[in-house]
Amino acid sequence: MVKVSEAFALLVEAITDKNDGFYRVVYAIYRELQLGTLTASSPFCDAVLDITHPEVEVLMKSDVLAIRPVQLYAARSDVGYAFYLARDALSVKHLHSDTFRDTTKVINASRLLYTSFTLAATGETISPYDFRHRVPCLPYYLGRAEAGQYVLYR
Repeated sequence: MVKVSEAFALLVEAITDKNDGFYRVVYAIYRELQLGTLTASSPFCDAVLDITHPEVEVLMKSDVLAIRPVQLYAARSDVGYAFYLARDALSVKHLHSDTFRDTTKVINASRLLYTSFTLAATGETISPYDFRHRVPCLPYYLGRAEAGQYVLYR
């Protein structure tokens, strides 16, 4: 059991793509509201929540809140690297193979997820982490860049 103020601190800390804490805190608040033990007029900071519910695993697997981890992947090509946003390397391998008729190894490039890239076509500067919210579906081909360069060409 944790206080809501502590749960909020956990929530802020847990808003990462790989942590189940976000689901646990949101579900605990939702459950307490449904049970009536937490209301809008409750002394919010002193309310106590149980954040250990087995239902959370089911919610996470179905990705109800749509925060499943999106990773940045790269496939080496003759002109550098092709970058993709996806949830898994296998889907990137299939897309890369279909697009470029190339079966090169796909590597996890998530260390570059927060790096700024420039889109050559528009001059817009993006980070793959922020750009992932704008993609229509995954996996998504971001573009290709020469090794050591941060300009993406489509």
